[in-house]
Amino acid sequence: MAFIRTSKNSDTDRKSESRWLSISIQILSLISALLVNLLIPFVYGVEYYGGFIQANILVFTIQKFADIVIEPLMVYVEPCFLFVTTLVTSAIILLVAHGVSYIDAVGSQGLLAAMLLSSNCMLSMFALRLHQNILLHLILLLVVFFSLLLLDYNGLIHLSLVNLLVCSNLIPALISTAALFLFGSTLPTSRQMWEALKISVSEFPRNVSTTLVFNFLTNIYPYILTKELTARDLGVFRIVTSLLQSAASLFPLNIKEIFSQFIEGKQRNKKIHLLVIVSLFYFSAIGIFATLATYFEPKLSPYISMITILPVIYWVILFERFMQAEQMRQKLLLINLSIFSLMMIAVLFVKTLQDAEYLYVLSIGIYASVLLGCSQISINRNQILLVIFFSIMAFSQEENLKGCSLLYMLTIATLTFFFMKKLMPNFSNVKII
Repeated sequence: MAFIRTSKNSDTDRKSESRWLSISIQILSLISALLVNLLIPFVYGVEYYGGFIQANILVFTIQKFADIVIEPLMVYVEPCFLFVTTLVTSAIILLVAHGVSYIDAVGSQGLLAAMLLSSNCMLSMFALRLHQNILLHLILLLVVFFSLLLLDYNGLIHLSLVNLLVCSNLIPALISTAALFLFGSTLPTSRQMWEALKISVSEFPRNVSTTLVFNFLTNIYPYILTKELTARDLGVFRIVTSLLQSAASLFPLNIKEIFSQFIEGKQRNKKIHLLVIVSLFYFSAIGIFATLATYFEPKLSPYISMITILPVIYWVILFERFMQAEQMRQKLLLINLSIFSLMMIAVLFVKTLQDAEYLYVLSIGIYASVLLGCSQISINRNQILLVIFFSIMAFSQEENLKGCSLLYMLTIATLTFFFMKKLMPNFSNVKII
């Protein structure tokens, strides 16, 4: 009996350690992702940052699409062969980027190579379940970044922003590369590699299409805006959208874990119902504190202009994952293609920062409404649609009625709080994590 109790305690300790490790990785990943879009504008200035984005937007766009090609390799390649396979894939992507540079300025291909190597290391360590190594990789990335930034800021060394980011990605990636070969990565056969690459490339159009709206707003839209907006306006837009797109990471529950729970299918509708309510209160509370901060520091106002849409962005992520779990990929693909076509027409009329923000908010609102309407989520749709509508209205009226966004979010948070208290007994048997 003593042995059994010890064994159970050991399992509990391992689960607890694994949970904290996962949370630490999520927090550090969020900080790493936000460094470029938050800290750099603060240190170097928004206009300098906007110029950097104008010069290198294709680097970030290609890297995002590279992830869509590379990540599915986890399914088709054994973990020990994954790293070398991703390196070969990245080399092909770099050749494509070099070809694109003859048509349009790509930016720093050295930065692209460093980012791809760092991403490949993270993916391969995840596949090999080297979670402690992932944590060390992220810590090292942050240490290198802040060390070089301080040295440059104090005039001890002189680094361009591109070189700072290259070193921050490359140094941890090289150390992680050595660790990967030490802990299990090895060479696959050419046949294994070719088969995996062929499947991944063939699935690329479908993987892009089922999340085309988000891919457009995250990658294609900023690239189009580099041709229309000034460096400062582009910098502001990039900062604002980066904050909004970090919604999945800001929520305490990992979206991958939620997705895996949806796939299991147990109480799927109850789970998404609960998540919709809780996330609305959570993100409304964040919006309230962010808006109040602008009263003490008015310079922050431009960077939270679209804060009312934050809960809706998280809902979009939930609705997409729910439809994927329900095997509704074909419907999801058609929705994305339809809304993407409308956005490509609308973007022709975008000339200013305000136009860009309006199109972003409207696109998210319409996309969320259509996903809700076409899914099989058993939830009070009228209430959700009203929240989406008033989120857009609060954003559009803020310029004319100062404090409109704050009043809206206070109202939503208060109503949701009482709504949660009333409904929580219905969800007492629902477990998400």
